Amino acid sequence: MKSLKKTINIFSASFILLSFVFAISLAACSNPADGNNPSEEQTENTTDGNNPSEEQTEKTTDETNYFLVEDSYSKSGDNPVYYKLPFSAFDDATVFNKTLAQVSLINSMKTESESKIKSFYSGIGFDNIVSKNATEGKTYDDNTVADSISYTLAHKNLNGFDIIAVSVRGFGYETEWLSNFTVGESGDHQGFYSAAVKVYDGLKSYINENYSQSYSDKKIKLWVTGYSRAGAAANILSYLMITDSEKKLDVEPKNMFVYTFASPRALLEEHALAYNNVFNIVSNTDLVTHVVPSSWGFKRCGIDKVIFEGKESDYKEVFNKQTKKYSYSTKLDDLLKAYNSESKLSVFCEHDQGQEESLKYKTEPEMLEYYWKLISNKDETATGGISLKTRELYAKTVQDMAAYVYTLYTENSGKFTNIANVRITDKSFNFEKIMDILSTKEKFCAGIKELFDKAEIKYGNEETLKLNIGKLYDSIMGKNGCLSELFMLEILPSVSGMFTGAAAPDLELMRCISAHNPECYYVLLNDYTE
Repeated sequence: MKSLKKTINIFSASFILLSFVFAISLAACSNPADGNNPSEEQTENTTDGNNPSEEQTEKTTDETNYFLVEDSYSKSGDNPVYYKLPFSAFDDATVFNKTLAQVSLINSMKTESESKIKSFYSGIGFDNIVSKNATEGKTYDDNTVADSISYTLAHKNLNGFDIIAVSVRGFGYETEWLSNFTVGESGDHQGFYSAAVKVYDGLKSYINENYSQSYSDKKIKLWVTGYSRAGAAANILSYLMITDSEKKLDVEPKNMFVYTFASPRALLEEHALAYNNVFNIVSNTDLVTHVVPSSWGFKRCGIDKVIFEGKESDYKEVFNKQTKKYSYSTKLDDLLKAYNSESKLSVFCEHDQGQEESLKYKTEPEMLEYYWKLISNKDETATGGISLKTRELYAKTVQDMAAYVYTLYTENSGKFTNIANVRITDKSFNFEKIMDILSTKEKFCAGIKELFDKAEIKYGNEETLKLNIGKLYDSIMGKNGCLSELFMLEILPSVSGMFTGAAAPDLELMRCISAHNPECYYVLLNDYTE
């Protein structure tokens, strides 16, 4: 789960980047999964998508009426689990099918590499499997081109129809992630839209070159999947396929099966119609599903299937014997523990007994709303700071800076963890020095440069670094800085605790970042009932 660790490292490496990355994470999304591929020689169990069956079943043949799909993320020891996906799941796209959703999630998680996604499709009898990078001359696994995207197309003849599968890569990208920040001043989300158009063009070419007769006979069905950034691209792709005025791809919605996961909002409200063949699997406790903000006029098209709502009744109070404190946990905490997941959610709403009424929020959706109000209520940019109040102000003041910070991070892979070592080994870099650095913009820029130099972080042009760091300073220390309240109320107490040893609460926002992990969706979807 390399990209998840990357996101966590961004937040933990430096309190300065931390305060900014929260703001720009409103355009961010990615969490790759690491697959566990049990041996084919092991015993095979089957499942209808809920609990493993005791019945042992051989792999699918042409005589069966179902796909047998290995659930390689099940932690069942020497007894791997297989989903039985009936062929009838592809009869009508307007009918939500939980097993098809589960298989689509496994499909999406396999997009991490060309070998994994090709193995997935060949394992269930698909042919003509083509993995492509939208950038000419680049391989599927290449992730070095901003605003590019990779995807896989595959084919299966089933009951007289040609099923064309479209798997958009939602994992394992690096520089491609930059398009998450490219919201633009108008229209649909520019970065996601551009990526979706590239997949759409590739899909049309694939059909025209291989299945033109089936297309003419209206014997084509589409199966589209995507997670996170790829979910946004898949969501826009479905919009394009349904509304294409030039009818370049004329497939009836009932034959267009779209399942997206953990997708941000990417379409303007007037485009995001409730198409009944598009299902977006979302958790309300996942930060990414709340961006781009609805207050900017963005939604997802199709139907949101909320697998975890995060209502107040979903939270239970628990007592920690070591800290003598109370906090709240949910069924997601329990499901991850039962799954023996490496993903751990941070403590939420820690408090003393009887202090519940003094809490700023009691659910994660309420927390996200609280944070958003904290950083989006300022539009004063005269001092050079940033603003998130409107998408137009975001595009003018944040977009390029966000891309700069992310590029800085990716080009110094692993080195931001050196910042923690600097704090430990350089005794002069103490809390008093931090506060002195924060006293003026000049000291702030010089202090960050010194910190980066000691951590061996390469930042290229010094003036460009100062320009962006200076904008950050205006945003966290300026009178009307959009990050000022966030920094003073939430970040600074944690920083103080790092240096003084005083107890400081966990940054609870991390909980909603961890909730974007595919393991969270895996356990929640398995538990989901309509």
